[in-house]
Amino acid sequence: MSSLMKVMIVWLSVNFGLPATDVLPGVHRLPAAQLAVMQYRNMNAASGTDAIAMYDRRTKTIYLRSDWSGKSPAETSALLHEVVHHLQHMASLRYRCPAEREALAYRAQQKWLEMFGENLKDDFGIDAFTLKITTACRL
Repeated sequence: MSSLMKVMIVWLSVNFGLPATDVLPGVHRLPAAQLAVMQYRNMNAASGTDAIAMYDRRTKTIYLRSDWSGKSPAETSALLHEVVHHLQHMASLRYRCPAEREALAYRAQQKWLEMFGENLKDDFGIDAFTLKITTACRL
C-alpha cells in the first residue's frame, strides 16, 4: 500500500502541482456501515451514499471500506482521491469551503480513471451535473 501511495503522490505532484510529501497517511479499513457513519459526521468528506473511502485530517488517516482490495482502477482511484486530500492538508492549502477542496480530488480521480479507459460516471455514477453540485460552495 505504501508503494502505491508513493507512486500516487509523485503522479499527483507532476500532473496537478500538489506539493509532494514523504509523510504517508495512515490507512485503516472499516466495515461499510461504520465508514458511512464517519463520513456523514465529517463535513469534509465527499457526499454520497456508498462510502468507499474518506480522509481524516485530524489523524492523517485514510479509511477504506473493509472490502476494498485495490484490484480495480475504480478502487485505486478512490484511494487516490483521498491521497489528494492528504496532500492538500499537508501543504496547508486553503479553500473557501469543504466542497471546493473536492474539485481537485475529483479531477485527479477522473484523470487516473481515464488512464484505464474508465471514468467517474461509469464507475461511480458521478456525472458532470453531480460533480458541479458536489464541488460548489453553498453560501
